[in-house]
Amino acid sequence: TLIGLEVYQKDNFIGIVKAVSEVPQGELLRVAREGLKDALIPFTKQFVLNVSIEDRRIDIIDLEGLL
Repeated sequence: TLIGLEVYQKDNFIGIVKAVSEVPQGELLRVAREGLKDALIPFTKQFVLNVSIEDRRIDIIDLEGLL
């Protein structure tokens, strides 16, 4: 499961996946961020660079406006 994995953007910690939602375009990761509103990140190859269940880590692209 992806819930509980840490999310990073260019090795900067973004937050922790707290939910995965199904939408017509695929899945959205809801990422809890400290002191900020949750981020919604599309779980697609366009936005997610790497997923390591072993390391409990998801790496996302660095895209202005994504967060």
